[in-house]
Amino acid sequence: MIGVSAESIVKPMWVDNNTYSLGIFYNGSTATCNLSISGASGTTKITNCNVYLKNSSGVTIASWTNYSATGDTLDFCKSTTGVSSGNTYTLSFSATVHRNGNTENISGSTTKKY
Repeated sequence: MIGVSAESIVKPMWVDNNTYSLGIFYNGSTATCNLSISGASGTTKITNCNVYLKNSSGVTIASWTNYSATGDTLDFCKSTTGVSSGNTYTLSFSATVHRNGNTENISGSTTKKY
């Protein structure tokens, strides 16, 4: 079985340099969804992380909500079935980064046709 992937480039979010990497990896009937958030120096936690995989019609195929991590990194990896070749999928997320007594909301998405 040949795996195909879609992965966004790590992107700086603000001046504080919070970054994320987001990817969908497809192997024929299963999509593995990966997210890694790295908070800027001084980040104490990342909360309220919600991840959604949707098809091209906007129908949610899978959702994972309320993930959190203590420290400056949140890593997420989950798989789901119900995906098929010839379709377009969007993986999106939102989260809150806590740093130096302040919070910053971050979000992102990546879309790939398989």
